[in-house]
Amino acid sequence: MARERHSILSEHPWWQWAILGVAAVFALVFTYLALDKGSTPPAVSAPRFTPAPVETTEPRPSIAALGDSYTGGSEEDSGEVARWPYLVARALDVPIDVIASGGSGYVVPGPNDTTFPELAADVPADSDLVIIYGSRNDVATAEEVYDAATATVFSLGEVAPDADIIIVGPTWITADPPQNILDSESALTRVAADQGLRYVSSLAWLTEDAELIGGDGVHPNDAGHAVLADRMDDVVEEWLAASTS
Repeated sequence: MARERHSILSEHPWWQWAILGVAAVFALVFTYLALDKGSTPPAVSAPRFTPAPVETTEPRPSIAALGDSYTGGSEEDSGEVARWPYLVARALDVPIDVIASGGSGYVVPGPNDTTFPELAADVPADSDLVIIYGSRNDVATAEEVYDAATATVFSLGEVAPDADIIIVGPTWITADPPQNILDSESALTRVAADQGLRYVSSLAWLTEDAELIGGDGVHPNDAGHAVLADRMDDVVEEWLAASTS
C-alpha cells in the first residue's frame, strides 16, 4: 500500500479556506467599528496666544543744561560720565542736553568768545526744562548781569517757547565769596522774580570742602560733581513733581 501524504490544510477544499478567511476579516472589521462608534475623539488644544504687553510709559521730559565749565566739565574731572548732568540724567532717567562753554558767563565771553545769551540759541527747541547754571566767571556789575540774564531768558523764550526755566546761581568754594559773586547772586534773584521763574542759590554747595575741588583750586573733581548732582537731583525732582501734578 502506497504511503499517503497529506496535511491538515489539505483535508478541505481551498475555496472553503478562502471563505473562512474572508469571514474572519469581516468579523474583525465589524467588531472594530462597533467598538469605535461610541468613542469620543481626543480633544486638540489650540496653542495659547499671549499678546505682548502694550507699553504705556509716556516719554520722559527733555532737559537742557546751560552753563560754564561747572556744567560742561574740566580737566579736573574724569570725563562726561562723572559730571553732574550725566549723573542726574542717569539717576532720574531723563535726557539732558549740555550747552556749555568754559570760562563764559552771562556777561563775560570767556576763551570761546561766547556768552550765555549766545549759548541760548543752541538749546533744543523741544526742551521741557532749561537749567541755567552760573556763573562764577562774571566779573561784572549787578546791572550788567541783570541785563544779560534777562536777555538770556528772552532768547530761551524764542528758541524753546514751551520750556520752563530754572536759574541756578554761581557756586563758590569758600565761605567768603567776592563782591562780583554776591552781585551776580543778587541780580539773578531779581531776574527770576521779575520773570516769574524759580531761582536756586548754589553759593554754598561746595563750600569749605577741599576734597570736592580739583588740583587747580577752582573746578569740581568727580566727588564735587557727585555733590552737584545730588543738589541738581533735588531741583529736577521738584520740577518733575510740579509739572506732572
